[in-house]
Amino acid sequence: MIKHNIDNRFFHGCGDCRDCCNGKLFSMGEVTQNDFNSIVKLFPTAINIKTKKMMFFYSLVPLVGCHYLRDNKCSVYDTITRPNTCLNYPFGFDKNAVVQQDTVNCQNLNQEESDYPTLIDGYINPQVMNDFFTESQYISTVNKDHLLDDFITLLFQSDSLLNIPKFKTTDGQLIDINEIETNQDMKIINIDKIKSILERQKNNSYNHFIEGHLISIENFPQFGKRLLEQI
Repeated sequence: MIKHNIDNRFFHGCGDCRDCCNGKLFSMGEVTQNDFNSIVKLFPTAINIKTKKMMFFYSLVPLVGCHYLRDNKCSVYDTITRPNTCLNYPFGFDKNAVVQQDTVNCQNLNQEESDYPTLIDGYINPQVMNDFFTESQYISTVNKDHLLDDFITLLFQSDSLLNIPKFKTTDGQLIDINEIETNQDMKIINIDKIKSILERQKNNSYNHFIEGHLISIENFPQFGKRLLEQI
């Protein structure tokens, strides 16, 4: 049985609602170890120095909307790399790998009856839940390494974080996202410093997080273009 903290509400599907993508609710989300490889190919990532979590930017500023939202549709909806964080909303994991539901923000998950109850006899209705949750809970049970969390801890212990530098958009305009209030807690990895530390430790287990972060920040220029188009 999937471990959950879901109550007897009803899911009505997204319909025309795109509030989780259009910037009304979120402009960034937490990177999970399960989703890391997918996220870094699509979104720029950074470390939040207050929450000590790795985050990915839907957009660089609230109200602008996800970079991949086009004509009120997700332009990467059908790709296998679409992050589970997006795919599964309004359901997701808490820090204990227990499935939760976002009853505060999702207007289509409510107590008005529909054909899709979230629970059936205490079990999550498979029509509103996919195999990802079962698989991820199994992985979290058998794999207690929590590599991404340990890597982020190492970043803070080694003081290997930097302000996000100014960057040029794909149109050549210069943007400093540190000037945007919601991004002021965001830092990127000092690649040279953390690689030097790992080499001294002879520890290569975190290299894929370093390389993934490098891939992710290549997305900044196109996100900057999206920002300029929308404001």
